[in-house]
Amino acid sequence: MNLTEFSLSKPYTILALVLVIVALGLFAFFRTPTDLFPNTVPPQVLVITVEPGAQARDISDKITQIIEKELNTVSGLNKIVSTSRDEVSSIKAEFYYSKSVGEAVTDVQNVIGRIRAELPKDILEPRIYRITDATRPLLTIALSPKPGSKKTMKDIRLLAENQIEDALLSLPGIADVDIFGAHKPEVKIFVRRDKLAANHLSLPQVIAILAKHNISAPAGTIYTNKKEYLIRTTGEFANLEDIRNLPIKRNRQGYLKIRDIARVTLTEHEQR
Repeated sequence: MNLTEFSLSKPYTILALVLVIVALGLFAFFRTPTDLFPNTVPPQVLVITVEPGAQARDISDKITQIIEKELNTVSGLNKIVSTSRDEVSSIKAEFYYSKSVGEAVTDVQNVIGRIRAELPKDILEPRIYRITDATRPLLTIALSPKPGSKKTMKDIRLLAENQIEDALLSLPGIADVDIFGAHKPEVKIFVRRDKLAANHLSLPQVIAILAKHNISAPAGTIYTNKKEYLIRTTGEFANLEDIRNLPIKRNRQGYLKIRDIARVTLTEHEQR
């Protein structure tokens, strides 16, 4: 007896089986939990630490191993993958799905705070990044000037960091815009040794004077009977002429300025 003969001879049995399948399907449809955004990538946190001028061996001994050792005490940790190279330590901590990425980031921040005093003093502040599907870029746009345009890549970089970034952030649904790449504008001051020696100056003195005058910081508060006035020191350089005309010291001829001992130019940051 084949399936067709069995179905024709016992229709009520077939009907009962069909009703059972329909009931199970309806039960599964209404009771099975669903998630529109399921976890497909485990929570991951990346710690980047930079120590300018350090070799890979020193980075591994003084930074990577210390951070790794402390991260192993965090609950919910699955594995750690680290890379140490010249000047840069990269540590990726992967957690189990049971731990939320927000909690993982908080735990890693607490770890860095506990061992910050044990790390070298000359490192840049460690950067902590969360890695999820939501942090992946949806679109990458490459910018370059048109053929025959007078714009340089430096101008394009400034355009991307200001007008283009602001325009993209104003669009609905855009959470963040990251500008990366080379051709970053940079002011370079080429100091002449003979001029420094002739005016009895040293390079650290010139650097200290530049840092002292290029500031913008709170300067206190003035209180009156009815109001309070916040005082702010604004002394950032607006253009290259402000730097060139910065007085360094007073001599018999007047004031010695930056232009008298150095050449100030606007160039691009060194590409590495």
